[in-house]
Amino acid sequence: VAPPHLDMADAIRPEHLRKLISRLSELEDGYVVIDAWSSLDDCTLSILDKAQHLVVITTPQVTAMRDVHRFLEVLNLLGYGRSTTRLVLNHCYHRSEVNVKDLERALGYSIIQEIEYSPNQVTASLNRGVPLVQEYRDSAAARSIMRLAQLLVETGDVRTPADTEEEPEDEQKKPKRRGLFSQRKTASA
Repeated sequence: VAPPHLDMADAIRPEHLRKLISRLSELEDGYVVIDAWSSLDDCTLSILDKAQHLVVITTPQVTAMRDVHRFLEVLNLLGYGRSTTRLVLNHCYHRSEVNVKDLERALGYSIIQEIEYSPNQVTASLNRGVPLVQEYRDSAAARSIMRLAQLLVETGDVRTPADTEEEPEDEQKKPKRRGLFSQRKTASA
């Protein structure tokens, strides 16, 4: 949702993002996935407030681990609970500075998926502006991303449109869950 010119960045307000997400959620079957920035400003918080699930992506470097630890602490203080927060490890470098088990122990979260290292395909995909899972579907990274999406749907971390059609009455009374994966609601006819 970046503006075409940098001087227009201040024009984007939290209420604009809330309206955009609400309108997207009214579209037909599917999901709204928001790749948000890591700072917690008013715009980011407005996105988090509208979302059902939060998937935090980190890399296996010491500095990234420290930053994600702080980010997760702040999310918890702000009320974005552990029950809706998931951690993904992106192997964007050939060598890792941090062992996966050490990362999980330090952060207090399990890694639900590792995105495998595929530098040539990722770089080419970024340079062409074409999604990796479309352009290089057989790459290790694309397969990892597809496994992540499948995992979120299969484990119930993301509800399908069919799940929203007939919820039990007590389920409807529960407060909506938060996170960055915000499911689109099926449009009513």
